[in-house]
Amino acid sequence: MSRDDKSEYYDAGGIEVFDIIRAKLTDEMWAGWLMGNVLKYACRAMHKHESPKRDIEKALVYLTELNDAFGEEA
Repeated sequence: MSRDDKSEYYDAGGIEVFDIIRAKLTDEMWAGWLMGNVLKYACRAMHKHESPKRDIEKALVYLTELNDAFGEEA
């Protein structure tokens, strides 16, 4: 099941895109990639669509992953 239940195409073919990317990046690169996506969706939320809701939801998906990544270090 996709981490983002409104974007099921992320796990088409039986593997989550997050898992592929995570497997190829160092911990530092992974955190940077997640942060970049948080910033992307947060910055465009008020500009791309009539409602910012979907971009805010997407930012939260990446922010949750980022939080979980730092939780593993503790």
